[in-house]
Amino acid sequence: MAKKRRRKREPVSPLSIVVFLVSGLSIILYFVFIFSGAKGTALRVMAGLSVIMMLSCVVAGIYGIRQFSRAGFATLSRLLAIILPSIAAAIWLVTYLVGILAG
Repeated sequence: MAKKRRRKREPVSPLSIVVFLVSGLSIILYFVFIFSGAKGTALRVMAGLSVIMMLSCVVAGIYGIRQFSRAGFATLSRLLAIILPSIAAAIWLVTYLVGILAG
């Protein structure tokens, strides 16, 4: 009986985990803002945080792209470090542009 070869698992990139967490937090914060129904000065705080989160997603996406070229880490983690910040930045950018056009 032939022995099965165990495939050596590639490690997950620590930077990809950080990028994934920042982008995931950004998306969660987006839905908290949408469903909170805040009024008054809370809207100004939300507007400031939304710009910060949008910029953090762009920076996280840049780090995700830089991480993708490094070999030796799992491809799935490196791919998620590009996809999730792109989705989060697109969500924030569309919301920001809609706010500008509506206001």
